[in-house]
Amino acid sequence: MSSKVPGEVYALSVEQGYQSGEIYRIGGCLVVHHYCGFVFLRGDVSGRDLNELYERVQSSRRAILFSSDKEISDFCRSIENVNCGRRIFFEYRAGEIALPALPEGAVVRSIDAVDLERIKGHITPDFSWEDRASFLSKGIGYCIAFGDDIAAWAFSAGISDSEIDIGVETAEEYRGRGLSPIVASYMVDHILRLGKTPVWACDAANIASKKVALKVGFEIVGECDRFVLKG
Repeated sequence: MSSKVPGEVYALSVEQGYQSGEIYRIGGCLVVHHYCGFVFLRGDVSGRDLNELYERVQSSRRAILFSSDKEISDFCRSIENVNCGRRIFFEYRAGEIALPALPEGAVVRSIDAVDLERIKGHITPDFSWEDRASFLSKGIGYCIAFGDDIAAWAFSAGISDSEIDIGVETAEEYRGRGLSPIVASYMVDHILRLGKTPVWACDAANIASKKVALKVGFEIVGECDRFVLKG
């Protein structure tokens, strides 16, 4: 069974020392398990390997496996209570990006330690970075603020030598104002200036995220199966 899937920036992030995670071998397969829970398999994978992997990740915080291989996907679908879906991958290929105008009263800035304390949501640096010190030293991020309120943020959810995957969210009380595409555009600009490729990924069911990615200028470059082995 082949284990190659798109969107391996998270696996590379662990392998290249940017972010935390586990790397271990099961049979002929190398497993890379990112801190955020994303699981990638490298090498030849047998049914026995998959059984052992499933048992092992039950003691983990979270485990979401991505697969482009029919046999791996069929195995995962055969497991009771495994949530199945599709993952869509995007890449920014448009060259330079024009930074949108900010709404009246808003400021945009790099995320610092004080901002991290004020950011409240689901997709935050805490989601994919083991600790805030690591994010502040190795990651990047921008936020849009209205006074003391952090209204929207975008950050390096996954990072490798050549790519940075963008995580973005808007605080519930500020949604519907078009802030996510604005703050994501600042991230794209920063990533391009670093000489890296901005990438994006979301669940196929996440229509809002897909719309933001396309509005910013990302293109769909692939998709694969997604399995929640441990929620």
